[in-house]
Amino acid sequence: MKLCGIIAEFNPLTNGHEYLIRKVKEKTNLPIAVILSGDIVQRGELPILSKFERATLAIKAGASMVIELPAIYCLSSAQNFASGAIKYLSALGVTHLAFGVETDPQTIMDFAKMRNDEPQEISGAIRREIKNGSSYSTAIYKAYTSETSQKFEEVFKSANNILAAEYLRAIYRHKLKIEPVFVRRTDNGYSSPKTKTIKEKGKKTTFASASLVRKLLSEGKDVSSLVPAYCLEKLKAPSPRQDDRLSAILIEKIRSVKQSDLTAYYDIDSPLASAIFKASNKFATIDDVVKASASKCHRESRIKKDLFVPHLNLSKEKFKFLNSRLCALNVLAIDKDFRFEIKTIKAQCKYPLVVSQKDISALSEKNNGIVKLNQQVSDLFALATLRAKTTDKTIFV
Repeated sequence: MKLCGIIAEFNPLTNGHEYLIRKVKEKTNLPIAVILSGDIVQRGELPILSKFERATLAIKAGASMVIELPAIYCLSSAQNFASGAIKYLSALGVTHLAFGVETDPQTIMDFAKMRNDEPQEISGAIRREIKNGSSYSTAIYKAYTSETSQKFEEVFKSANNILAAEYLRAIYRHKLKIEPVFVRRTDNGYSSPKTKTIKEKGKKTTFASASLVRKLLSEGKDVSSLVPAYCLEKLKAPSPRQDDRLSAILIEKIRSVKQSDLTAYYDIDSPLASAIFKASNKFATIDDVVKASASKCHRESRIKKDLFVPHLNLSKEKFKFLNSRLCALNVLAIDKDFRFEIKTIKAQCKYPLVVSQKDISALSEKNNGIVKLNQQVSDLFALATLRAKTTDKTIFV
């Protein structure tokens, strides 16, 4: 069975996301399998709505099924985020991958191919930039824009373009038979503070990035024109954001260990361990700790994710173990009209597909590490947002 995959966070699901799903269905005429960030998103934050709420909205927008992107990839770099999502979609049997782009697709494909087979002069330029104090991502930008006469400048102007390039890199690197499906973004871009209205088939629709929608929601402003009606219903009564509670939970763990012990955790080196430890003993909020710990080599976005790692007991060794295998694919939601296809999907899936508690119970100790970590993250989300503890179960919408 052919499937088209979409990698998403839907935090929250906007008119643009609904447009993407509709256009992908028009282009491919295939059922859509979304792999969705769980109860932590790639910026190192809790999402506005839980993974089950967002998965339900994805089904209402036109997806056939939603599986959970393991938390280890949400807590990792853009490269690992993309690579992990691609690995899981490939295991599911996805034949196409759709994503939004903000520039010429050929330029993004050329960049991805060059990154996979990087010329020595560019690799050398990256090393020099890092030696001079640039972060890894900044070093890549400087090396590629200078060594290629600005050919790839447009790729770096958008987080969506960079992620698209990483998706393609993963496909090329693993030699996967997955066909990319490009859809031009309809809003003004990932971080744009402006909305954009277009007319299609006589109907006007206003688009805004999810980041802008989150900002407007935080300011108590009306977003009814920017999200589908079925999403607006959820956003009218979102889970209470208890950032102080989250800060207390995460910082308490850091204060309870020795500074030297922090280096055992994933993505925390000695300089960052020192900075985080000192800041966590001085400040009591995530924002203050992040700002005090940031440096040229350690960006705020990375530190926000790293603050979760000690609480989740995600050591370097554990990350390596979980990243080296595909333990199980946790299904969050299925379109009720697609439920009869699940047997076919299970048969073609290369790894266990978790649809019920029975499936979880059937997993070996070696194969359920991903599911357990995802559940830890969901427990943290519930604690921080004053919810009862939840148990993973597939929702039929």
